[in-house]
Amino acid sequence: MFTFYRFEWSFGEATAIETMSSPNLVVTNGILQPGTHNPATINTSHEWDRDEIKILPNPTQSWLEIDFFSKMQGKVTLTLMDESGRMLGQKQFDYYGTGRIEKMDLSRYANGQYFLNILLDPTGNYSVTKRGTYKVQKLK
Repeated sequence: MFTFYRFEWSFGEATAIETMSSPNLVVTNGILQPGTHNPATINTSHEWDRDEIKILPNPTQSWLEIDFFSKMQGKVTLTLMDESGRMLGQKQFDYYGTGRIEKMDLSRYANGQYFLNILLDPTGNYSVTKRGTYKVQKLK
C-alpha cells in the first residue's frame, strides 16, 4: 500500500485563503482548494456518511482509491479482507479532518469480492468512533 500526496499550484491568482497550522503541518493558501466545493458536514453517527468517504472505482482491476472528506480527526485503520473474513492487509494513519486520498493496489489478488473495513478512532473534540465495511469487486 502506498500513500499519495496531491499538490496543486497556480500562478496569477489573488490570495483569498490562508491557513497555517501545526502539529504535523497543514498549509493552505490561495484559491485552489481540493474538496472545498463540497465539504462534508459534521456527522456524529457511528457510520460513515456518503459525503464523508468515497471508494472508487468499484469494481476495479487494480488500484482502489479511498477519498476522505470527513471533518472529524483521529487515527484511521483500513483493513482489507477476503470473503471468508481473512485479513489480507492493514494500514493505519493519522487523519487531520482536512481531506485525504489513500490508494490500495489490488492487482495481486484474484478476481472476486473483498471487504474493506474503515475505522476512525477519534481525537480532539469528537468522541464518536466511525466505522464501515464496504464490498469491493476485483475484476481481471
